[in-house]
Amino acid sequence: MLGNTVLTAIEIDASQESTVGKGKRASDTEETVHIKDVCTFSRSQIETFPRVRILKARVQLGMGMFNRLTEYGILSLPAEYHDSALNMQGYRRVLSS
Repeated sequence: MLGNTVLTAIEIDASQESTVGKGKRASDTEETVHIKDVCTFSRSQIETFPRVRILKARVQLGMGMFNRLTEYGILSLPAEYHDSALNMQGYRRVLSS
C-alpha cells in the first residue's frame, strides 16, 4: 500500500493551471490504486474524479434552471413572444442533445 507524502499528495482543490508542467517523463513509473471488483486507476484519474463530480452537479443545476425557465418563465412573456422564445438557438441546441 502506498502512502501519500507531502511531495506526492493528491490535490483535489488545485486548479488545472497550477498543475500545468507536472508531466511525466517516459522513465517515470505510473502509480496506480486497485479497487477490488472495480478497476485499477492511476493517480491522475483519481484526481480527475472530484472535478467530474463537480462538473456533473453544475450541469444538472443548469439543466434544471433551463427547464424551469422554459416551463414557467415563458409564461411570463406576452403570447406573441412564445414562438420566438421557443425557436431560439440555445433552446433548440439543448433539446437536440
